[in-house]
Amino acid sequence: MSRVYAPAPAKDPWVKIAIVGDQRHTTVFVNGVKTGESNNQMLCPLALLGSPNGNSFVGVIRNLKVFNRVFTAREIGRATGLDLPDNLADGHTASASASDSEHDLVPEKAVDGDASSR
Repeated sequence: MSRVYAPAPAKDPWVKIAIVGDQRHTTVFVNGVKTGESNNQMLCPLALLGSPNGNSFVGVIRNLKVFNRVFTAREIGRATGLDLPDNLADGHTASASASDSEHDLVPEKAVDGDASSR
């Protein structure tokens, strides 16, 4: 059985969790932010939600939705009521350990607000 590991969400009263998967990949989003991923197909019997070593889910699941297709991060934001901007990095400082200036692939273009430069 494959597993996807992600940090436990904060102990807020309500947390929005989305699990997106297909035959090759599984990603976990908490409150619209990607927190874990695996390069395996996820099989998730609800009886095994959590951890086999005692760190299993404790709480209430409300408004469970299951879809028959993979959502983009933007669609997950809309479905969970977290309307995220198209570019979360816009306006932030960018840095990189390497860049490819020959092909104009530099970190500053990730935060310039111009979608055509990415």
